[in-house]
Amino acid sequence: MKLNKKQINLIDELKGLKLYGMAEDLENQFINEGVYSAVTFITRIEQMINKQVSYSLERKYASLVKKARIKDYLSFNELKYNQNEDGITADEVAFLASNSWATNNVMNVIIQGATGAGKTALSSAMALNLCKAGIAVKCYRWCDLVDDILVRANDTKASMLLQKQLCNFTVLCIDDFGLQGSIPAPVKDMLYKVMDSRWKSKATVFTSQLNIEGFIQLIGEGAQGNAIVDRIINPSKEIILKGESKR
Repeated sequence: MKLNKKQINLIDELKGLKLYGMAEDLENQFINEGVYSAVTFITRIEQMINKQVSYSLERKYASLVKKARIKDYLSFNELKYNQNEDGITADEVAFLASNSWATNNVMNVIIQGATGAGKTALSSAMALNLCKAGIAVKCYRWCDLVDDILVRANDTKASMLLQKQLCNFTVLCIDDFGLQGSIPAPVKDMLYKVMDSRWKSKATVFTSQLNIEGFIQLIGEGAQGNAIVDRIINPSKEIILKGESKR
């Protein structure tokens, strides 16, 4: 069916108001006028509104996923863990999928395990699940974060901007934490400021081959080191993955 000028104008007006979902549904109703002529006005409007809501949610989800830079696009349903062999129980997976650790009783999540144990896959599923819930996430490989901090270390304005960004995301995921060994002083200073700002208000996810004792050795003792470790592990949920490599 070819649309008439008035119908085209109505669709264009909705698009001009950025109501693209409603515009798409209205065009569909015009094209299938024989079907919709028997449908009540309220039902047709309700359908257009529902279409707009779905469109907005999909756009927001796509935007959140793009900004998050998730490494592996895996859902929880795609993860394969044997709770008898891989160190993670069905209850723990359900807890992570609930998002409550990021929205209600905020706590950090530490996913520890050997290479290939599935740490990145699990944190990626967590990040994707958060995006679906409309929650802003940022994923960083530890080596990339270190580089970003160091390249800005002598530029106060750029360093402050990065710090603000790291503090603002509702959930921050740091993959392969500590993989590069010792932490340079500017990175340690930034890590303290970020964790202090996020403490008990915004969750941070760490994946690492290091256990908690390894965190302590990596970050070091002293007032600042102890403060960083304390803000990472208190409060936190620790997941220790085991089993054969899944790669």
